[in-house]
Amino acid sequence: MASGKKKMTVGKGLAIAVGSLLGLAAVAVAGFNIYIHATYADFYQQARQEFPIPDINGGFVPQDMAWLEGSQQWLFSGYMGDHGPSPLYRTSESGTNVVKFFVTNPDGSTYVGHGGGVTADGQFTFLTTEGGYLVLNTQEVATAEEGAQVQAIAQVDIGIDPAFINIQNGALYTGVFYYETDYPTPAEQHLTAPDGTQNKAVMYVFDADADGEFGYANGPSRVFSIPDRVQGVCFNSQGQMVLSCSWGLQASSLPTYDVEGLQQRGTYRAMGADVPLYFLDSSNKVADFLAPPMSEGLVQKDGRVWYASESACNKYIFGKLYASGFVVSLPL
Repeated sequence: MASGKKKMTVGKGLAIAVGSLLGLAAVAVAGFNIYIHATYADFYQQARQEFPIPDINGGFVPQDMAWLEGSQQWLFSGYMGDHGPSPLYRTSESGTNVVKFFVTNPDGSTYVGHGGGVTADGQFTFLTTEGGYLVLNTQEVATAEEGAQVQAIAQVDIGIDPAFINIQNGALYTGVFYYETDYPTPAEQHLTAPDGTQNKAVMYVFDADADGEFGYANGPSRVFSIPDRVQGVCFNSQGQMVLSCSWGLQASSLPTYDVEGLQQRGTYRAMGADVPLYFLDSSNKVADFLAPPMSEGLVQKDGRVWYASESACNKYIFGKLYASGFVVSLPL
């Protein structure tokens, strides 16, 4: 009997210990949630939770999203945490009816890139890859079935490794991500802005061109010198340029720039030509909005700026603690 009582006592003690640990974990999660909501109070006051990011709890690490106007669907790019083939996800406007499919390169090999940027203009869809971007048929992208392979029509090389891409206002914008310790950039991209700060990345702008093979000019019409940590770009409903800047646990920044009438500051050698150069810095920044960590690519739709964070994916997890596994939109 004494032995039995001892076993019951040990079991009860273990249950109390486990309960205490669970209680402490719940308190820690609640405290972290309160901290995040207090730190980013403006974000939570203005952000609208739209719909769940596809497969955010299944290994997908989202990097960008695009609106397929013709079929009224969302398209997501990114990579898998297990280093498998990088999928695309397509959803209805409300985020339901999720379809996962894959991309093959023009040579038939499977696309395993970072999926840093994806955008579409109707006939073609563009997906970033090392040295440039892949061109896909939008009709195939919009109708691909679960598990299908969509082969790229071509790869366009532009001489930089783009981390983001977006089509808006009759032009294709694509640029480089810079972060000092992990993502350095070539010396020619390190430029001093008019306000004296150092920009260490660039963004190329390709104008729409009916004579271009895929609807855009063969070389950039202008180059922007941009700040570090840029994950995405779009224009808000007022015609101002918005960037998504993030890295790790640092706060995300969504700075807004007035680029209308921006003064040219020399030229930049891009794709074998001297191209007009412009700077994004404090002299043309009109607003800066702080958001929780790991903001990614941007889309302007219905007068709001939409994006998905990667913080709630299984690779990073911490975003699950404050429900960041949703696409959000902001009235920027």
